[in-house]
Amino acid sequence: NQEGIARCVDYLVEKGHSHIVYLAENISIFNFHERREAFVLEMAKKQCGDASNRIRYMGSSVEEVCAAMSRYLDEGLRDTTAFVLESSVVSLGVGKALLERHMRIPRDISLIGFDALPPVSLPGLNLTLIKGTHTKRHLAGVDHLIRHIEGDDEEIMRVYYKTRLLEGDSVFDKAKYIYR
Repeated sequence: NQEGIARCVDYLVEKGHSHIVYLAENISIFNFHERREAFVLEMAKKQCGDASNRIRYMGSSVEEVCAAMSRYLDEGLRDTTAFVLESSVVSLGVGKALLERHMRIPRDISLIGFDALPPVSLPGLNLTLIKGTHTKRHLAGVDHLIRHIEGDDEEIMRVYYKTRLLEGDSVFDKAKYIYR
């Protein structure tokens, strides 16, 4: 979670974004809590200001997120140039609301999601994503469980996995268009 959010923020800042908003679900599970904390820390590291007030809770279903995003758009985006989307539920709801409003992604707003989506989920939107490489995590868990049952391992183990950035076309490269 922390590594993935670091990748999100690094990528967006590299592309010239600094006023980034984190769109979250209304539920608080461990993964989401870790991602939110990491977002605030990474934004501070990148000197993008205090991001603790840039986490916006959108809902816990695609429909709730879509409705919340529509209300957000009614308020205006102000200085916001990019959103980090906490989960596939947020990605689907936000994407739906933006597409219904005919927003030009990435020209009007840039998006980077967390967790994979089927390509047909949001027609016309090729979302840039942070994806966990979960392929061997289950094997590590089973190995640890067997060792624990057999009495060979009394320690509790936490399994971490690497993330990777899957570049879509939902992030505008502002750095290319800024005159220096």
